[in-house]
Amino acid sequence: MISQLFKLEKERDKAAQDAQKHSNTVTQLIEECRIKGNLIIELKKTNSENETKLKQQQSLYETVRSERNLYSKSLIEQTDEVQELKKRFVIAEQ
Repeated sequence: MISQLFKLEKERDKAAQDAQKHSNTVTQLIEECRIKGNLIIELKKTNSENETKLKQQQSLYETVRSERNLYSKSLIEQTDEVQELKKRFVIAEQ
């Protein structure tokens, strides 16, 4: 009876140690989840900021592109006008 009691106490102590070990593991995993959750929040914030910067850069690009097209069109028109004036000048000289 005493040996059985001693054996049961030993099993109880082992079970308590296992429970404590598993409790520590759970606590550690919860802490890791909290840290990773914070990291996810930071990365989402960074991603959002980068998307905003990208949209701004795209807007600037579109502005520059449209201005380039406008100036290119203007250059072509001015070049045509210069050619026309040169023709008129040649005709006027004759």
